[in-house]
Amino acid sequence: MTDYGLGAREDPSDTQAMMHWISMRMPNRGGAEGGTPELYFSDPDGIRIQLQDAGYCGGTGYLGDDCPPL
Repeated sequence: MTDYGLGAREDPSDTQAMMHWISMRMPNRGGAEGGTPELYFSDPDGIRIQLQDAGYCGGTGYLGDDCPPL
């Protein structure tokens, strides 16, 4: 992502524009055992955006796509 002008966020409190980071969603937040990685970045205005797989449902699994039936 650095090739596209996005810097890596080293400090979780860093809220600058044009940063990217991975947040591990742990089981206490509905993630998989060991964590479900979630990709975020901030746009030029500092707005945070989560990039998700098309099958993402906020569940467990590597892509967050393993959800129980409703």
